[in-house]
This record gives sequence, C-alpha cells and structure tokens, in this order.
Amino acid sequence: MVRRVGLASLTCAWVVMWLSSYSFYTSLGLDMDRLEGSIVRYTYLRVRWPGDGSFRVGGGALLRPLPDKPVEPFDLGGRFFQPPRQSMPRSVWNRIGFWWVDEPLEQDELLNTWVFWVGIPSWMPALLTGAGAVALTAGRRSSAQQPV
Repeated sequence: MVRRVGLASLTCAWVVMWLSSYSFYTSLGLDMDRLEGSIVRYTYLRVRWPGDGSFRVGGGALLRPLPDKPVEPFDLGGRFFQPPRQSMPRSVWNRIGFWWVDEPLEQDELLNTWVFWVGIPSWMPALLTGAGAVALTAGRRSSAQQPV
C-alpha cells in the first residue's frame, strides 16, 4: 500500500514537472565552494528542467574570483518556475529532448573547468513511474485473486 501511494505521488510530481517543463525553468541541487588560493572553485550538481521539454541531470565546476562574502562549503540550491533558459539545439535528438553536453561554455570572468549534462524528454520519467505504479497495482491484484 505504501509503495503504491509513494509511486503514485512520484508519478504525479513527474507529470507536473513534465507539463511545466515546456514553459518554465526549474533547477534543484547542491552547490559546493572550495577556496583555492585567491580563487574559489564553485561546483554544482543539479536536476534541471530548462524550459525546452527536457529533464537533465548533471553539473559542472568553475573558477571565479574570491567574493566579498564568506565562502559557503555546502549549500542547497534551487530555482522554481522561472522564465525558460533554453539551450540552442544542435541536432534532431536535442529537439526531441535528448541531450549530452560535456563541453564548458565560455562566460565572462569565469573559467569552466568541467560541465556534464545528460537529458531525456521530460515525459519519459512520468511515463516510467506511471507504468511502474500500474504494474505494481496489477501485480497486487493478481496475487490477491489467486486461491490459496
């Protein structure tokens, strides 16, 4: 019972994120800063819906000048339902939601040391968790109907 409710709740969350993934940017993850002399290594790990219908997992690291504020070694980061930040599709695969990014982008005053993102269409996790919930429910019903 608890598994079915949990899987159904997870499916509902994925459906909400799938439907919003075409209009909004949402990102949730961890930020880690490490002082390296006069610069700070900023590392981030994220799950992200960039607003183009995809769901991405990944992160990166960049070096930046020492800020005026104290360096935080560990921080939860998140942005919810912001305007989309769509990446420029480079292939048909990108247009339908599949992404593989492993090259740093150039940014002003920042040096990317590594970047890695893998993405799938955002409807896929909703479909898979929904199928799992249906299979779990069907399995429970068939075992309950078998005579002992």
